[in-house]
Amino acid sequence: MSAPQTHVHSNFGGECFPEDIAPYVLLPTDAHQVEILAAQWQNARQVTRHYEYLIYTGEYGGLPISACSTGIGGVSMATAVEELARLGAHTFISVGLADPVLGQPELGELAIATGAVRYDSSSHDYARPEFPALAHHEVVQAAIAAAARHGGRYEVGVVASLAAAGLRGRRGDRPVHERRAEARLTELEAAGVLGGSGEEATLFVQSAIYGLRAGAIVGCAWDEATGRINTGVETRALAVALDAMFALASWDRQGLRPPG
Repeated sequence: MSAPQTHVHSNFGGECFPEDIAPYVLLPTDAHQVEILAAQWQNARQVTRHYEYLIYTGEYGGLPISACSTGIGGVSMATAVEELARLGAHTFISVGLADPVLGQPELGELAIATGAVRYDSSSHDYARPEFPALAHHEVVQAAIAAAARHGGRYEVGVVASLAAAGLRGRRGDRPVHERRAEARLTELEAAGVLGGSGEEATLFVQSAIYGLRAGAIVGCAWDEATGRINTGVETRALAVALDAMFALASWDRQGLRPPG
């Protein structure tokens, strides 16, 4: 991952260098969530803001850590991971928020992804559709342990990475689109797939190909009653991801395999 690149996003606009990025990187979709994370760190500093990518680096309990917002969808996730890995990052946890695409999980629950259905499109540029999009087992174990410590409901399973937000809403205004969308969502629900966002499959396929370690936590934070994001769910998802990353770094430092 060290070959020089010559496009507009190389090193995030030429503003990032290996010393700016920690080996452990949290990947929230929203730049505001990067600021929430960084407020909990020691020696936090903004590295750059380039397009949708806001990057902070600091320390958490002695752990060097970075956070990079990815924006929405597989293309922006793919670009972020390409550049971060080139700069030395090797462990990633994506933190997303989603409404219950398939009727589950319920408001307030977290979904810890073991894998992702590859309806994202971007991952297909990396590997054939038959190639699985799987979270790294160590990240899954760390996320489960962190979620249990924090309390509250969570589920563990396969999420759906969708290429278009239109599949998740706007019922009734596009009859052709609606028929296709309903058929796809019904099929996923019957298979027990959890709600997801749009980035997990891309991240998992990239990580497998490049020898990286990655996982994802999706919080069901959209409150239909208020028409707003439930900030408590957002805070919990970020806290679980941060503690899971700390556990992974601790295991690495001690040369341990995760318990279980």
